[in-house]
Amino acid sequence: MPQQQNPPRPRSAAEICKKALLTDGGQKLLREDLTARQFLDLLWDKEQYVDAIHFMAQALPKRAAVWWGCLCLWLTIRPDEPPDEMKSALAGAVQWVQDPSEENRRAAGVAGQAAKMQTAAGCLAMAAFFSDMSLNPPDQPKVPPPPELTGQTVANAVMMAGFLGDKTQFQRRQRRFLSLALDVAQGNNRWKLPA
Repeated sequence: MPQQQNPPRPRSAAEICKKALLTDGGQKLLREDLTARQFLDLLWDKEQYVDAIHFMAQALPKRAAVWWGCLCLWLTIRPDEPPDEMKSALAGAVQWVQDPSEENRRAAGVAGQAAKMQTAAGCLAMAAFFSDMSLNPPDQPKVPPPPELTGQTVANAVMMAGFLGDKTQFQRRQRRFLSLALDVAQGNNRWKLPA
């Protein structure tokens, strides 16, 4: 009879924060005994939304983090029609989330480079590209991306999405984005697999 495996131990807030880019304010709130949820709640209560976004981008698995970023961007660009390169980058990120194959990862990288890292959609496509394997072309030696790079790039995309449109809504958007992150983390707002 196969041995039953224990589920992986949840990471503590301190473990996650080793990869998250926190401000001094966020760092001061961190304690070794906090769970990820306790730290997120503390950041929320203290209105440290930027730190909470960076924290959640590292706390979520890479695929879920990219999906969260896509949801945040959709929330801010609808009902307007985004430029073609933004559409292509966002579509590349979503395609990779739905099917995280090497082919889709590389296609997302091409779309992300076309849209540029100065755009939220470009960051999301590049976050998918940074998720695994190698930063080099397939015919060259493998250079694995740093493990925190996807989360950092997703956090940048989410921050940029918050600044789109009416700038006075930035803080409200940050709270909405964090609610979306919790939905994704709890499995309530997941991507659909292609038919």
